[in-house]
Amino acid sequence: KYDSNGLALLLAKDENMAIELRDKYLLEEVEPIVSKLSIEPVLRMQILSLIATEYIYSKEKLIDFFGKTFFGYTFGASLELEIKIESILEQLEEFGFLNLKDFKATPIGKRVSELYLDPLSAHKLLLSLERVNNKTAPMSYLHSISSCSELYPSLRVKNNEAEELEDFIVKNENLFLSDVPEPYDFDYGLFLQSLKTAKLLDGWISERNEDYLLEEFSVTPGELYMKISNAEWVLYAAEEFAKLKDKNEIAEELNKLRLRIKNGIREELLKLIRIKGIGRVKARKLYKAGIKNIDEIRENKITAGRLIGKKTLEKILV
Repeated sequence: KYDSNGLALLLAKDENMAIELRDKYLLEEVEPIVSKLSIEPVLRMQILSLIATEYIYSKEKLIDFFGKTFFGYTFGASLELEIKIESILEQLEEFGFLNLKDFKATPIGKRVSELYLDPLSAHKLLLSLERVNNKTAPMSYLHSISSCSELYPSLRVKNNEAEELEDFIVKNENLFLSDVPEPYDFDYGLFLQSLKTAKLLDGWISERNEDYLLEEFSVTPGELYMKISNAEWVLYAAEEFAKLKDKNEIAEELNKLRLRIKNGIREELLKLIRIKGIGRVKARKLYKAGIKNIDEIRENKITAGRLIGKKTLEKILV
């Protein structure tokens, strides 16, 4: 079923690099293997999932289960493992995701598990939704999701950027869906990092190009793609939570924002971006020409064909 051995190749441009690679990968001490379950968000997710799917139905079974994993082996003493698991169980019950008396997940706990979200992130989103209204700005949502572990690592704040971010906080304190920490609090630095990440996402949906975002935020295209992908997923989760709370208008706003994040567009391009074959660049070209929806494309075939190409136009009009 499995290969008995594996093969790895190290390619060196010259002899000096060969020596460097040999010293680093062959002669160095072997690094210890660490279980992913040692990362708290992962452990929280797995515990909730095991209970939500009814695979585990008691605390004793849960502790026994993890005791047989590599995480349990590396964690050491069973008492310490038990204390760690009990702490997370209490946290999940406090969030409203578990009922420890019956040792079952609540309806919203099951949905959190299905969304494959860190329960702490889900808790933050649910708290944020208690503060929203129909006038909540996109930036408020962007900062809220940027504080979730799914968007980590947050962007590092340079010394010369901190003052600008702090000035933004002072001028927009009512914008945030969570309490702003005091400058001397440990969480204040994390709050600034989340704000910088939110401003990156705001730049993306404001149709800033990748070169601008690279220069302004020091993010590579790969890092940007990962942030966008994760932001889209967390916004989807927030949208689902809004529906569960019967906040349907808020769910619609989150859906719009999710589509904007996915495509990197301003709100006015939403109708165009839904058309197959139309991306952010072609949508902006059409909008600048006064063509704002599928009907106007049909009415202005010649202009639309010149802007987006005849083949794309033909596919749209089929």
